Amino acid sequence: MKAGLKKWITIVGVALGAWLIAFAVFNRRQTPAEDSPYKHPALSKATRAILDNSETFVLVSIDPMPPFPENHIDSLTNLFNDKEELHTNNAQSKKDTRERFHDYPVLGRTEIKDPKRRSELLKALYRGVRKFRGGVPACFEPRHGIIANRGTNKVELVICFECEQVAEYADGNHAWSLMSKAPRELFNRTLSEAGVPLAKR
Repeated sequence: MKAGLKKWITIVGVALGAWLIAFAVFNRRQTPAEDSPYKHPALSKATRAILDNSETFVLVSIDPMPPFPENHIDSLTNLFNDKEELHTNNAQSKKDTRERFHDYPVLGRTEIKDPKRRSELLKALYRGVRKFRGGVPACFEPRHGIIANRGTNKVELVICFECEQVAEYADGNHAWSLMSKAPRELFNRTLSEAGVPLAKR
């Protein structure tokens, strides 16, 4: 009877743990409501000024699925009496030491030094922001990023063409804009030409 009860508790624990993981991933892939997204329909003037006159301009390829934070794994582990198997299964998650770009693993990056290509990328980016006419999406699965520096000023963009959004980080501020899928082909081609891998999913 005790063995049957222990088995039942383990099954319930596994089901609950799976639900907690799914819930954590789902929440991490959503546009954070607390950031009050879409207060402006396009990138800010300050951000555009830094992008247009940047001294360094880097295009980043990122993995859209950030690994589970260790606190989520530890919370799930505590549901079980026998933790050895769970620790083994999640060993790879804890050993993921890849560089992060706003929590997302970096697959590679390339500095855009050619003024013509930089201009093409920026024109595509600005055109994508202006021409977006869709509704507000509920997901955020970014595969691209931009890092631009001008003196002590820095702008970082986390771009999700799939979900048609871009997160803007500049001078300690965080804002959101809507984005069309149109620039994706040029961004992917630029990364591929530089030998930078693209996200597979």
